[in-house]
Amino acid sequence: MTLALTLLAPSRLWLLVLAAAVAVAYVAVGRLRRPPAVRHPDVALLDRVAPRSGRWRHHLVAGAVVVSLAAMSIGLARPARVVDVDRTEAVVVLAVDISRSMDATDVAPDRLTAAKEAAAEFVAEAPAGYRIGLVTFATETHTVASPTTDRAELLAAIDALSTEDGTAAGDGLSTAVDVLEADAAATPDGATDDTYRAIVLLADGDTATGTPLPDATQEAVDAEVPVFTIAYGTA
Repeated sequence: MTLALTLLAPSRLWLLVLAAAVAVAYVAVGRLRRPPAVRHPDVALLDRVAPRSGRWRHHLVAGAVVVSLAAMSIGLARPARVVDVDRTEAVVVLAVDISRSMDATDVAPDRLTAAKEAAAEFVAEAPAGYRIGLVTFATETHTVASPTTDRAELLAAIDALSTEDGTAAGDGLSTAVDVLEADAAATPDGATDDTYRAIVLLADGDTATGTPLPDATQEAVDAEVPVFTIAYGTA
């Protein structure tokens, strides 16, 4: 875990300039003042009857004003500490390309097997609180598994994946967004849902049919769902 201090409204630090100006002005005025002339011939008597100087009180008040202005400026700048913590709960949908091009062997042993291995590794290593879903796409899209914590079910579904005709990456991404939105909509009424949701897209290229990939990407942006892409293939 790392800690860092940041300011949410740094523009408000201008009040520090005001605090500095007050301090400079006070010092300048103090230097311009002439010391009072002593006209009494008996200085010892003057010390007994004249009130002692309250200059230190003036210094104390001025210092308090400067410190208060500086503290107010820093407070208005809204200092905040950034804390990095491990996320223990999330909903992630794996969107896997199962088009025929994933049979290519430019990635050993082939693209689909490499994607399946990466997906299985993610499922196995994800925190127990992560609910993971699985969507596949070729010409058609399939929601193979809704978000779940059942690792055995997910691993079996990933292992059973095989290629089909066509490539509809846009539809696959759009379906993954729909799965996450449906999951968010299932939050009980009145409950606060701040669950982190994301999509991991495992594919080897652009879409050949269905929803254009840029349109599907915009759907994810509109839904505020981050998309992480793992590309397969060297050509």
